[in-house]
Amino acid sequence: DDGDDGDDGDDSGGGDSGGGDNPNIVGEDGSNGSDAIMDLGNMLADDASTTADITAAAVTATVTGEEAAAAAADAGNSSALNNNASTDEPATGSNEWYANYNGFKCVQDCPINSTMNHRCGGLLVPTTSTSESAISTTTNNNSSSAAGTVTIVNGTSFTALGTTTTTSKVTMVEQLYPTTTECCSTKFPYLALGLCVASSEHDGSGVANYAGSRDYYVDYENGRCVQDCNPPTADTTNTASLSTTMSTSTDNGICGGIVVESSTTLHANATTCCSSQLSYMDILLCTTRSEEGGVEGGTFRLYPRESSGACVIDHDPTNAIICSIGYGCHLIGPHHAWVPKLYSVSPAGVEECCLEGLPFVNPSYCRAKTMGIVSRKWFVDYDEGLCHQDCEVGTGPSCAINTDPAVTYYDSPEECCASKLGFQNQPKCHADSTGTLYGGTSRYYVDYRNSKCAQDCRRSPIVEEGGNNATSGTNNTNNTNCGGLVVDSSTVLHEDAVSCCAASLGYMHSELCLDRSNGTATGTGLYYPIEDGICVKDTSATPCPSGETCQRVDGWLSTFYTTIPECCNSDSNPALPSDVNPAYCQALSTGIGTNEWFQLSDGDNRCAKHCTNASSISVECAIPASRSVVYHPSAGECCASEFAHLNVDMCVELSITGGVFRDVVVGTEEYYVDWVRQMCVKNCPKDSSGRGSLNDDNDDVECGGMAAGSWVTLFPNTTSCCDNLHYLDDEDCLGGQ
Repeated sequence: DDGDDGDDGDDSGGGDSGGGDNPNIVGEDGSNGSDAIMDLGNMLADDASTTADITAAAVTATVTGEEAAAAAADAGNSSALNNNASTDEPATGSNEWYANYNGFKCVQDCPINSTMNHRCGGLLVPTTSTSESAISTTTNNNSSSAAGTVTIVNGTSFTALGTTTTTSKVTMVEQLYPTTTECCSTKFPYLALGLCVASSEHDGSGVANYAGSRDYYVDYENGRCVQDCNPPTADTTNTASLSTTMSTSTDNGICGGIVVESSTTLHANATTCCSSQLSYMDILLCTTRSEEGGVEGGTFRLYPRESSGACVIDHDPTNAIICSIGYGCHLIGPHHAWVPKLYSVSPAGVEECCLEGLPFVNPSYCRAKTMGIVSRKWFVDYDEGLCHQDCEVGTGPSCAINTDPAVTYYDSPEECCASKLGFQNQPKCHADSTGTLYGGTSRYYVDYRNSKCAQDCRRSPIVEEGGNNATSGTNNTNNTNCGGLVVDSSTVLHEDAVSCCAASLGYMHSELCLDRSNGTATGTGLYYPIEDGICVKDTSATPCPSGETCQRVDGWLSTFYTTIPECCNSDSNPALPSDVNPAYCQALSTGIGTNEWFQLSDGDNRCAKHCTNASSISVECAIPASRSVVYHPSAGECCASEFAHLNVDMCVELSITGGVFRDVVVGTEEYYVDWVRQMCVKNCPKDSSGRGSLNDDNDDVECGGMAAGSWVTLFPNTTSCCDNLHYLDDEDCLGGQ
């Protein structure tokens, strides 16, 4: 540029006469660049120990005076980097490229402000071989030796020899490159090459006009590939971050933001990008998503949808034309990238989609649901215990819509019943599944709850339900042998009740089984023992034989008897309790007493007679209360055996009279001691008041009542009796008589 005097280059700028508008290298006196370097060298040579602190954006160079002078001399003689350094023309630089690490770009070797070229990073001055070893770089307080060229940037001040001098900034640069591509790829390998080149070659407006490479890179979050370009709404002042705003690209792609890192792989087109980096998903889905509006429009291909157990079309469901022909439509969401394969909308595509995409779903179910039809196959309904046909409800007696994707289909109700309900009575399952009224087989099965055999037929509603494995229903024939329909295939059926009883209820008496299996029977008419110690007749017929007890068997028995004596014989009847007296059993079972005597258990100290006529009103008659009763042929034998501690005569008297003394009882002419009253009394009955009375012979001795037991000693006279009360006088011994 020109100075005030109009001269060019090295003569420009000096002192008050003024420098150029943008001088490349400016000294203190306005001399040219070479002179400035020489002056800098001479000034530093005066004091070899003096160092100059040179401030730079990334590098500070420390140079001795002698070395600076040598560098200046070399610079003055060099024409490789500064071809006008020794002439009167201004230095223009080599216009080659070197790295500007602060700006993350490459700049040209040319004056910064010359011709307003924003690519210029400043002029470079080479060092000599003698000074190369002395030039060192210090960055972040870490020093290391390096040889290279020196950048001279106008307008930066530094301190030397204690004075402030206007000179140039010095920066170490390792190498120059002929093109930005070489410089960027070598010095900034971590940056996207296109971004670095664009940043280096900008025209002064930054990188706002950098459109990107238009190549494609992967957008994993949305499962697609986007283009290396800036969306219109993106912030173009910050290219260090990847914009996620989507916009239409010039070739129908989607701008995903400027790529700033070289580690991001770029591809020439979306197909290559999808197949290389999103190979786990269907390539058509990936390339469609990579186009503007691709997600909203869909691929018009089938894909498996697990939630419905069917395949649906990747298409807008509001499209009435496409989505009303039976197929379902559902767009694959922008974040639903895990669809490995799409299928054509065709019968073959449906088949393939169902088999490959939904292997856990019944293929017939998937095909029917995908195409919006019914399979008309048969499937099981465990709740109802039958098989349904997959068809519209109301179009058939067994139609129901299946909603279980994993259900097994069958071609017929017979196959379904045999496979899924094999535990059921198959004819009944077939009839129930087809809506046919099932009447049963009329064969016999065991009703364990009622200990009988029942017929496999529908019962009348008024009959209580029978066996555990039968169902009730209407029975137009009113067959009382019907136990309900057999529902369990494990239930064995027999031709008749006889074979059923013999084969399945052999543990119970055959006549009892047959009687119960006959709904009109009234009992076997045989005898069996009950807990009361008697035998009763198994019959409900009336009237019951006189004196006997008639009662139907409750439960099951293995033994019956034709007569009561056989039933009451404990030796031949293990069912009869062992403590039962057979005579007692027979008497109570027939209502005919034994006419023998037994001990009463009511505390009356007497015996009673088990009369032949149990209803006899004779005072001596009674019915034994204990089934273990012991019989005696007479009252005397009963009293002597059962009441040996009592006075036998008194016991017999009470037994015959029913516990009441007869008026003719006068006692004996004997005496005994009444130890409670401490006196001797006569062995004669008391009066009705219970008090002792004089005897009928007007004896002065009071009657004490009949002696109660054999332990009472009777004395023939009062003297021998009173001898036992020798501590009393005779009057007191006889009660003051």
